[in-house]
Amino acid sequence: MKKLCFLLLFLPFVCLSQTTYYNPSKQLDINITVKEPFKRINYAEIGKNFNNAMQNELAKREALKQYYENIYYETKNSIIENSIFTNDYNIDNLINKLQSTTIKHIDVLYTLLTQGQKQPNIFESDLKKVYYEYNNNNRQLAYISKYKYQKTNTISSPNDLSEFNIIFEKAINSISSFTYDYQENINFEINEINYDGSKSINNILTFISMVCDKKIDIDALKKNYEVKIKNDAVKEKEEMWKTTQSIYVLYATRLSTLKSLNENEKKKFLKNEVKFIKKRMPNSYMYYFSNSADFIPENVIFYIVDKKIFIVKGKNLDESIFNESFFNGSTDFVFLFELLNYLKDESGVKIINPQ
Repeated sequence: MKKLCFLLLFLPFVCLSQTTYYNPSKQLDINITVKEPFKRINYAEIGKNFNNAMQNELAKREALKQYYENIYYETKNSIIENSIFTNDYNIDNLINKLQSTTIKHIDVLYTLLTQGQKQPNIFESDLKKVYYEYNNNNRQLAYISKYKYQKTNTISSPNDLSEFNIIFEKAINSISSFTYDYQENINFEINEINYDGSKSINNILTFISMVCDKKIDIDALKKNYEVKIKNDAVKEKEEMWKTTQSIYVLYATRLSTLKSLNENEKKKFLKNEVKFIKKRMPNSYMYYFSNSADFIPENVIFYIVDKKIFIVKGKNLDESIFNESFFNGSTDFVFLFELLNYLKDESGVKIINPQ
């Protein structure tokens, strides 16, 4: 037992003493066996293969480009050559409007494709949809002539027939154009009439028949439209008049406030006003002052207030003719609006109302 214990204690030392270490003074013989001979990389072949792949890809892209160009032109030509007409001037005029709108829409689709804004497969799908829908819509418009023929055959009185033809012509001519919506559906537009019914081209015959059956009075609708346009114009002019008065108050208030400030306060006000306008109008402030300016020239503001608002400045609303472009988001209007914002919200001074 004692011998066994002694052996177990001594064994690790024996093992450690048998470990072999590299002696740098002795020569180390290292032999590496290469099973396969060294193979050089053929860069010329790799480059050739890459160039061929690129050429194939370019050829493929050019073929696809030619394919989409071909279906674009072929679709347009097919629409022009295969459209159905009726020999009725008014109906054929509608068909020509539909054809023109469709051709322009196809041009838009192709432009989106060539500019990379529409995927090729989506372009092809949209093109097919437009083409087949045009054929259906063309037939619907051509069918109007059949409706007219059937209707006139039921009218025996020459006076009634003459009246029907007049009303029918009004109905047809009230349709001014066709438009595509964002879902690629086509609608008809009615000139100078407020029509609340569906304007889908699928309902165009419904509209025409309702007019011819006197369920829709085009003359009355036109009068209502004219009254609405007139009233809207009056309201718009009144709004411009109110806005003008507000601009005058702003201009006078700014002057009154500046007069109430001492010299240092005034310099600070004007300097911060320039910084505010630069920040709010970074792309257009230089229309009014230079980049190095410490204040906005007073004559610049006065010129806008005095010269840009009216075409004809009358004594009252009725005598005045407004410069409508000034009120429709012009840079001058925005400039005055930002001056007001600075005066009210950012100047930090007491606002003095004009006497």
